[in-house]
Amino acid sequence: MKMRLVQKITGGVFAAGIAFAIVAVPGEIFSAPPPSATFRADRILIKPREGISPPVLTSLNARLGAKILRAFPQIGNLQVVSLPKSVNVTDAIVFFQRSGLVEYAEPDYNMNVLIEPNDFRYLNGDLWNLNNLGQYGGTHGADIHATNGWNYQTSASNIIVAVIDTGIRYTHEDLAANLWRNPQENLDGYTNDLYGINLINNGRGNGDPWDDYGHGTHVAGIIGAAGNNGIGVAGVCWNVQLMALKFIDTNGNGTISDAITCIDFARTHGAKVVNAGVARRHRRLARREHHFRRRRRQFRREQRRDAALPRELFRFGQRGFRRRDRPQRSAPQLVRLRPDECGPGRARRFHLVLLERIQRRL
Repeated sequence: MKMRLVQKITGGVFAAGIAFAIVAVPGEIFSAPPPSATFRADRILIKPREGISPPVLTSLNARLGAKILRAFPQIGNLQVVSLPKSVNVTDAIVFFQRSGLVEYAEPDYNMNVLIEPNDFRYLNGDLWNLNNLGQYGGTHGADIHATNGWNYQTSASNIIVAVIDTGIRYTHEDLAANLWRNPQENLDGYTNDLYGINLINNGRGNGDPWDDYGHGTHVAGIIGAAGNNGIGVAGVCWNVQLMALKFIDTNGNGTISDAITCIDFARTHGAKVVNAGVARRHRRLARREHHFRRRRRQFRREQRRDAALPRELFRFGQRGFRRRDRPQRSAPQLVRLRPDECGPGRARRFHLVLLERIQRRL
């Protein structure tokens, strides 16, 4: 039946045959490549089914007007086929797949080296947290594997990241292009709050989150310094919207109430990610008691839930983090990771166990 169909497609007017093949082929036989993938428009790769001799494919190529550029007898007679200008890649693939004579037919995809930025501090090895090759006596691979992620995506221009910290130096050459712009400037109780807000009485307006300490600017650079612009550093995300929310003064101090105000501003202004790199030194007795009771309830809930999980999961994750360091159940999207857990192995184990937990919820 398949051979008769091939003869019907290729025996008459070729254009009509190709049109028939496109209509007849089911969706699961050929799926279009992802939008980001590019490929050669003048050739494809085909591999014959086992038992199909090369002369049979040569005859099929001739009917299409295609020519064999290269053949690889040691790789199952894989062929690189040149297409005539009148036939596009998608039509040719459908034609070969519909023939029933090939194991697969696919585009000749373009390939690239892993994407890396040309920023000076990245090229000289200072940003070892993004790509650690053992520079400065460090451990090779003890990084966040940023190059692997950049090969898929470098931009999140539609995402607002709130940096709740000491503010951001919004004129910085590596940050200015990635600062969030407030569409409600002067309409939400703050003055000239183009980039964020300032809750410190430091002589600047309440809408001026200028960083007079330096920590917030440093953090913002790690998150979203403009990448591949040939200067300075590269952030994890090269193109993102950084919202500057200042509640820490020049001495590195701030209050919980101001931090809450910043979080509320971020929530009401579209922030999808919040970074608050601060610590609390003192805890009230009432808060300590509340904390203990909450942790005890959480511990009991986890005991009941963990009894139903595979034991292998905990053997894998036991050494990665302790029970008290797991994300709170009330905020499954919140991941807390202490600095001493950020070695090359611990963080990866933490993330894998967390991913397993999230998948079980879906």
